[in-house]
Amino acid sequence: MLRLIVIVIIALTIRMTYVLAQGRWVQQSSLPTRDFVWGQLWFNSSTSGWYTDLIHSRIWHTSDGGENWTAIQLNVEGTSGIFFKDESHGWIGAYVPGGGIFSTVNGGDDWELQAVGPYGDIYLGSFRDFYFLNESVGWAVGGETWGIDDEYITIKRAVMQTLNGGEDWSVILFEEWENESPQDSIPIREFKHVAFADSLNGIIAPAPGFYVTEDGGESLGQLQYPDFYVYDIVCIDNEDYLLAGGRVQRRLNQAQILKSRNGGAVWDTVYSLVSDETSFIAELAMVPGSEDGWAIGSRDNDFSPLVLKTTNSGDEWENVEFPNFNDLMDIFFFDSLNGWIITLDNEILSYEPENKMDGNDQSPPTGFSFVQVYPNPFNCIVSIEVNTSQSCSVFWQLLTSNGRILQNGNAGTFIGTNNLYLNLRSFPAGEYYCHLTMSYPLEIKHQVIGLSLVK
Repeated sequence: MLRLIVIVIIALTIRMTYVLAQGRWVQQSSLPTRDFVWGQLWFNSSTSGWYTDLIHSRIWHTSDGGENWTAIQLNVEGTSGIFFKDESHGWIGAYVPGGGIFSTVNGGDDWELQAVGPYGDIYLGSFRDFYFLNESVGWAVGGETWGIDDEYITIKRAVMQTLNGGEDWSVILFEEWENESPQDSIPIREFKHVAFADSLNGIIAPAPGFYVTEDGGESLGQLQYPDFYVYDIVCIDNEDYLLAGGRVQRRLNQAQILKSRNGGAVWDTVYSLVSDETSFIAELAMVPGSEDGWAIGSRDNDFSPLVLKTTNSGDEWENVEFPNFNDLMDIFFFDSLNGWIITLDNEILSYEPENKMDGNDQSPPTGFSFVQVYPNPFNCIVSIEVNTSQSCSVFWQLLTSNGRILQNGNAGTFIGTNNLYLNLRSFPAGEYYCHLTMSYPLEIKHQVIGLSLVK
């Protein structure tokens, strides 16, 4: 296993954190359509973003950070879940007979049908959510509900898994109910959300309630919190989860965020808003590499905006003043400087940190550099000397020559001269790359270094 040793001249904070500056949300643009669009938002870089479309044969794309959006037509009935594990490799769920998973290997320039689900040719199922634990192991969950609600209902739902980075998908769980009456109990629904802490332990949720699985999704325990409508799941680390949604009494009128600190065994209510009218938390977004996060939702029958922020991994939430945009649909943060919200009226809002908003330029000095890689070629251990005169957080990745990520980690907060030692003793001889990310208060810079391992 790759081992990273960090030697620094001054004390380092080993856990990489971003301080999310106070800022504001402003309207940036709108989708160029009057159609009702409902989907999931994702950015695979600070400029390239995507929004799926559940009821139309397309997916929306921006290549300029949300300023302009274009529709990419696909031979499907609609698109649902979306996930990119890096800038190039991504997946979307699509409504096709049996349920479809489409993939891209070139950042969305092309999308191809990669796998078909088990729902059957007459059912237009889809996959509503994806989750990748690492570069190899990932899950897709979804299903289809069909019928007349007050007479009968047919439900099919599935969990699919990949063990080779999304090249192949297999069905590990499939359940179906034929011609069931929904009147006697809360109807069972298709799977809509998934998150895993490790290869065995995770959360899988339909709309009401959720399941804790301990065998990688091959089986489910008892449905928990059947009166809680889950709208989003976030896995913070190996033990901590956040669930967003709302409690159902006579109607959905209690917006809540739940947190588990022990892998899903016990849940605490960390935010609650009780209302005589409709209220719920629709989506969560944690800022990568940070304890900061956001939650969006709606309150009252006019779906007024409900926007919350946390600075301690969801333990506490505070209300945030927000412009008068109702029906907030989804939120996504690519990093501490780039965040977006989309509304039901197809309005795109972007986040402006306070320093950028005030025109206070805190960009890193142009003289920073990675001054030395020694030795290179090397036998097992290589030293990378990093020099910067402004404090920044450093994240590293080790990649193969074709771009596959082998290992990654947080190096901490750097200032001055620091040495990273990479130990590649367990890897075969060949060409590798080290991708270093330097996160400054208002800018993120990257450096890719070629490494030659000889044995």
